[in-house]
Amino acid sequence: MTSLTEILILRGIVPIDRLGSDSALGADEEKATTALLAEGLVSPAQVASARAALAGLPFVELLDYPIDPSVAALVPASLSRRHGVLPISRRGDVLRVAMVNPGDVVALDDMRSVTQLRVRAVMAEEADLRAAIDRYHRADGELTSLSSALAQQSERGPGAVASAHVSGLSSVLSTGSSSAVEGNDDDAPIVRFVNLLIGQAIQDSASDIHIEPGEHALRVRYRIDGVLHEMQSAPRGIQNGIISRLKIMADIDIAERRIAQDGRMS
Repeated sequence: MTSLTEILILRGIVPIDRLGSDSALGADEEKATTALLAEGLVSPAQVASARAALAGLPFVELLDYPIDPSVAALVPASLSRRHGVLPISRRGDVLRVAMVNPGDVVALDDMRSVTQLRVRAVMAEEADLRAAIDRYHRADGELTSLSSALAQQSERGPGAVASAHVSGLSSVLSTGSSSAVEGNDDDAPIVRFVNLLIGQAIQDSASDIHIEPGEHALRVRYRIDGVLHEMQSAPRGIQNGIISRLKIMADIDIAERRIAQDGRMS
């Protein structure tokens, strides 16, 4: 049977002379893998990919994978964190779930029970998976409830089409705190919603926030390591409130809608 180290050698990641090294190959494959990682010969992602090949399963890099937030939300955050799993896509009644340990039958059974779907496991690197779970489950419940509250308060008309783009979040992150995030405008839903969006972006080390009105919904995307990730959607009717709030925070003219403006949150 092919070993994990042999797969890494066949892929050209580990030198072939490691085949005869006791530190790389031995009775305990886990110790062999730990030795390779400690020597810097392989990365955790390469090991996870090799494990997937050994198990005959697909491997996904979640940072670049277009996860549908509505699919990720099919499993509660508590369950996702407990088992270390994250739904990443759905086709019909088949749900693809990213896992570190696809042999965890308890986790798979729980996924089937909660979603009432057929579950197919794919493998992901552990740190990558934990980061994705944090990204998609951190404040979804509060954002969803705020979206509903704001939708009830918003005007029924679609309003003027506008968009907002917040960049330079690294400067906010470097300070450790920001009046733009903390605010002092009571606990109005629109203020809390915007503060949550910015707080999430800071925690995810996002460089930009893209707030994009669509025909039926307001889409929020974060740019993380140069890649745009869809994070949240909200009813289209709250767009004017969100954009006005961002304009106030950035100290720009809330009445001007015809030309682009630059502002700064301090």
